[in-house]
Amino acid sequence: MLDGDPHGETIVRTTRKAWRLDALVIVTSAVLSSSISAATPKAIPATIEAEAFDTGGEGVGYHDTTAQNLGGLYRTSEAVDVIASTDTLGGQYDVAYFEAGEWLAYTVGVASGGVYAVEVRATTSPSFANSGYHIEVDGNNVTGSIVLPSTGGWSSYQWLGKRNVTLTTGTHVLRVVSEHAYFAFNSLRLTTVVSTPYGGVAPALPGTIHASDYDLGGEGVAYHDTTAQNINGLYRPAEAVDISTSYDAAGALYDVTSFEAGEWLAYTVQIATAGSYDLDVRASTSPSFPNSTYHVEIDGTNATGPVALPNTGGWGVYQWLGRKTVSLSAGVHVLRIVSDVAYFKLTSIRVSTPVQTEPSAHQLFNSGFEGVITLVPPVDCWGTGCWQDITGLDSLTQFSWPISVGGRGGKFLMLTDPVATTAATIGNYVLNRVDTVSGHRGDQTRALYQLISQNANGTAPMGTSPEQNEFQLLPLTESGDLYISYWIKLQPDLVAKMNNLPAGPGVGGGGTWRAFFALKTGGQTSWGDPADNGDYRVEVYVMTYGGGQPYWTVLGDNNAGGGAPLVNNWSVENRTVPVPVGQWFKFEIFWHRSSGADGRVFMAVNGQMIADRSGANMGAWNMPINRIMAPMVYSGSTMPIYQWVDDLEVWDGFPPAGNNPPYAAH
Repeated sequence: MLDGDPHGETIVRTTRKAWRLDALVIVTSAVLSSSISAATPKAIPATIEAEAFDTGGEGVGYHDTTAQNLGGLYRTSEAVDVIASTDTLGGQYDVAYFEAGEWLAYTVGVASGGVYAVEVRATTSPSFANSGYHIEVDGNNVTGSIVLPSTGGWSSYQWLGKRNVTLTTGTHVLRVVSEHAYFAFNSLRLTTVVSTPYGGVAPALPGTIHASDYDLGGEGVAYHDTTAQNINGLYRPAEAVDISTSYDAAGALYDVTSFEAGEWLAYTVQIATAGSYDLDVRASTSPSFPNSTYHVEIDGTNATGPVALPNTGGWGVYQWLGRKTVSLSAGVHVLRIVSDVAYFKLTSIRVSTPVQTEPSAHQLFNSGFEGVITLVPPVDCWGTGCWQDITGLDSLTQFSWPISVGGRGGKFLMLTDPVATTAATIGNYVLNRVDTVSGHRGDQTRALYQLISQNANGTAPMGTSPEQNEFQLLPLTESGDLYISYWIKLQPDLVAKMNNLPAGPGVGGGGTWRAFFALKTGGQTSWGDPADNGDYRVEVYVMTYGGGQPYWTVLGDNNAGGGAPLVNNWSVENRTVPVPVGQWFKFEIFWHRSSGADGRVFMAVNGQMIADRSGANMGAWNMPINRIMAPMVYSGSTMPIYQWVDDLEVWDGFPPAGNNPPYAAH
C-alpha cells in the first residue's frame, strides 16, 4: 500500500510511480498551439478534469509506460491509470500511478492572450518528498520543474504548483509531464492573471507614459526582472525593477535602468479610437553597448519585431528612438516593453498618431524578365573583369531595361580577380542569363540566373580571390528614400558549400558567408563610372559561422573603398526568421538616408522583418550612394555558386499593397 492510501491500490515501487493529479490551474498570456488529436479545444480560463485528456491514444493524447489502465475506471480501453477520487471539492476521478516521463495532453482554446496562472489540484504524501511535474505548451517547457510540497496524505487535496505563463490567442496543446513520482492529480485550473494600471486608471492614448509607472501586480505579471531587488532603491523600492534618477531635462524624473535581455515592463492603456499609431521610446544608450535592442508586445503578441537603438552619445543624452507603427483597436490593451539586447536607459514611452506624408511612393522600375529581355555580350573588359548590359521591354510591366535610377542605368559587374579574362572567356568563370523556370507562384516564368562557376582556385573556396557577379544600380544623384524588392532562390546545396571547407589561403572560417545585397557610397570617375572611394556600406549576408542552420547578418560599416581604417557602425544578427535555402523568398529593403536619428535601414524576408536599424547612416565624408548591388552573387564558399532572381521592383518609398505579396509591416 502507498502510505495510508485510502483507495488501497497496490504499487510496486520499482515498476510504477503513483502520482495522482486532481486539478491544474493556468493563468497565462501566451497562445497554446494546435493539438494533433481530435479533441475539441477546451475554452480557458477553466478548470479541466484530469481524466479529460485528449483523444488520440498513446503518443498523441497521452504517454503511459504500461499498456493498461491500472485503476480500471472511466476510460478503460486506454492506458492512463484512472481511479476514484476522494476529493470533496474536485471531480469524480483522479489520475494516479504517474510515472516519470509520462504525460497527458489537453487541447485548449485561448480567446484572449495574456498571463495565466497554472496549477494542479493534487494530493501528495510525506513518503515522496520530491514529487513534481512541469507544463509544456506546444512542446515548449513553460514552467520549469515544479516540486510539490506534502499535503499531509493521499486524502488531502490542495491547489499546488502555481506558475504564471504567457499565452497568445488561439488553439494550443498543453501537456502535464511527470518528472518525479508520486502525487494524485484530480484537475487542472487555468485562471487569468491581470495586472492593473499604476495609479488605478489606465492612461489614455495617444500620449506619453513614464517608464517607471509600469503596472501593479508584481513579478511575472506587471514586470519581469532577473534580480530580486531594485538595485538603486528609488521610487518603487519594494519591487525588483531597477529605477534611477533621470538626467533627461525633457523627460520623467526617473529612468528604468540596468535593463537586462529578457526583462520586460507592462503598461495597461486605454485606446479611444482604433487605428494605426506610432510608438517610440525616450532612451539613452552608450557606445559600450552598440547593439541594445527591444521589442513591443501588444496583448501578448510581438507587434514590432526587434528594434535596434542607435548610440545617443552617452548615458546622459536622451532621444526619442525606435519609432514603429502599430495597429490598435479601441479599448484596453496591455503594452509590454521587452529588452532583447542589453543595455539602455528608458525614461518614457510615447504613442502618437502618425503624420501622414504626401505624395505616396512612386514606382521607379518593375520587371519579371518577361518578353524579349536580352543580356548583351560583356563589354569594357579591363583584364580581371567586364561590364554586361541588359536591354529590352518587359511585356507584362511595360518597364524597359536598363533600369534608370538616380539619372543613370544599371548593369552587371563581373569580376574574376586575379584571373585575367576577356569578353570571350569570362563566361568560363562568371555567367548571367535569363531562363524559363518554375517561379515563386508555382508557374513557369522567366527569371535571371546568376552564376560563378570557378575562381583562381578552381572550385575551392574564394580565399584571397574576390570574385563577384553583381547587378549594379549606379545612381548619379541620390534621393533620401529608396525601396527595392525581388524574389530570389538560393542554390539548394548552399549550406554544404559554406561548411566543412578545405584549408587554403584566406579560407579559415571565411567561407561561411554568402552576400546577396549591398550598397556603397562614393563619387564619380572622370570617365563617368562610379568611383571606389566611398565612406559607407550596407551589406546583407546568409551566414553559417560555427556550423548548423544558416542565419541572417546585416551590417553597416565604412568598407566602401575609401581607404580609411575599418569602422563597424552597427550590425544585426537574426536567427529567428528562417533562411529559405533552395526555395523562392521575397527580399525587401528600404532606407532613409540621414545623418540624424531619423535615418533608417529596414529589411524583410517573406514578410518578416530581419533588421530595422534607426539612426545616422551617413559616412564620415557624407558621400552619396553610387553603387547598389541588387542582386549579387558573392561568397567565400566553395564553387559553383548560383541563384535565380525574379520580379525586381524599385520605389521611392514603401509601396502600397500590390500584386506582389508578402509585404512586411513597417
